[in-house]
Amino acid sequence: MFSAFYDRPVNWQALLEQLGLSEKSQSDGKEIIWRRKQRLSILLALLPHPKILILDELTTGLDPEVRRGMWESLKQIRQSGTTILLVSHYLDEVEYLADRLVYLESGRSRFVGSLDEFRNFVRSKVPAEDWKESLTLEEVYLLMSPKTETLRWEEYYEKSNCHLSNRIEAFYERDFFAFFFTFAFPVFMLLLYGSIYGNEPTPYFDGQGTMDVSVPAYSAMIIGVTGLMAFPLTISSYKEKKIYKRFDASPVGKGMIMAVQAAVNVSMTIIGFVLLFVVGKLVYDIRIQGDWFTIALAMLLSIACIFSLGFFFTALSPSTKINNLLCYISYFVMIFLSGATMPKELFPNVIIKVSKFLPLTHVVNTLQGTFRNAPVGQYRDSLVVLAAVMVFCIAAGALLYKKKSWM
Repeated sequence: MFSAFYDRPVNWQALLEQLGLSEKSQSDGKEIIWRRKQRLSILLALLPHPKILILDELTTGLDPEVRRGMWESLKQIRQSGTTILLVSHYLDEVEYLADRLVYLESGRSRFVGSLDEFRNFVRSKVPAEDWKESLTLEEVYLLMSPKTETLRWEEYYEKSNCHLSNRIEAFYERDFFAFFFTFAFPVFMLLLYGSIYGNEPTPYFDGQGTMDVSVPAYSAMIIGVTGLMAFPLTISSYKEKKIYKRFDASPVGKGMIMAVQAAVNVSMTIIGFVLLFVVGKLVYDIRIQGDWFTIALAMLLSIACIFSLGFFFTALSPSTKINNLLCYISYFVMIFLSGATMPKELFPNVIIKVSKFLPLTHVVNTLQGTFRNAPVGQYRDSLVVLAAVMVFCIAAGALLYKKKSWM
C-alpha cells in the first residue's frame, strides 16, 4: 500500500528479503511492528528510493543479535547506492559501518574524515605513552573525551543544579499555579477563616479550635497540589518532550530524574507545611496534642499515597493533555469535597458518603487524627486506604510504564 504513494518505488519484496522481514510478509501490521519495528521503519523510508537516509540512534535498545542483523542490512542498503547519515553513541557500530565520521564536542564539529584519519588526529593530541595501535575506536574516543564516572546521588544533585533554593526558583518560575497553591493559598485560607472564626475551643470540633483542625486540613491541600499537580505535570511534560530518552544514554538514567523531581516536590510540600504551621502558631496559637514522630509518619504516608496517584496518572495517560485533565479534575474535586478547604462537618450526609471514596479525604482524616492525638482506631481505616492506594498506584504505574515507549 505504501509503495503506491510513490511514482518510482523500489522493489518492496526485495526490501523485505534484504531486511529479514520476508517471513512476516503475511502477518498483520501490529505483529510486524512489535517484532521488527526498526526494520519496518527503514523499509518504509527506503520505498521512494532516497538518495540520503538519515538514521538517529537506530539500534538503541535492541538485542545484540538484532543489532548485528541491522548492521548487515545497512551495509546492503549502502551498497545499493543510498548514502546513510547515522547518529550513534555506539562506537563499535560506528567502527563497523562508517566510511567517514564526524566527531562533535559541545555542539561543534572537531573532526571530519575517515576512521584512520580520526586515529591519526587523536594520536597527535595525546601523550605518546597513552597510544597503542591496537586501540579500538571506543578506546581512541575515550582518550579525547573528558573522563566520566557514574554519579552518586549526592553528586548528581549537586552537578545538575538541584540545590533546593535553585530548584524552587526555577520550578516555580515555570509554574506560578503550583507556587501559589503550595505556599500562598493555604496561608491565605488560614488567615481568612481565622479572622472570621478565631481559634477558641468549641464543642463542634470536640474541644478544638477552628484553626486547630484547619492546619492539618490545609496541609492535605498542600500535599494535593504538589502530588497531583506539580509532580505529575512535570513528569508528563518531560516524557512528551523526550527528555527521558536523552538521559537513557547517560549514566544518570530516567529513574534518577524522576526521583529528583519527586524529592524536589516532597521538599516543597514540607516547606509549605512548615510555613503554614509557623503562621498558625504565631497568629492563632494552634494546639498540637500529638507527638511529632507520629505526625511525621502520617505526613510521609499521605505524601507517598498522593504522589503515587499522580505517578499513576502519568503512566495511564496517552498524552500530556489527558494527564493534565485527570490531574486538574481530581485535584479540584478532592480539595473541595475532602474537607481540605472547609471542615467536612459542614457537609451534608450525601457529600460525606461520596468523600469517603477520595484519597485526599483519608489524608485529612489521618492528619487531623495524629494532630489531636486521637486513638489510632479512629483513623485506622484511612491508614489502610492510603497504604492500599499507594501500593496499587506504584505497582500499576510501573507496569504501565514498562509497556510504554519512552522514545
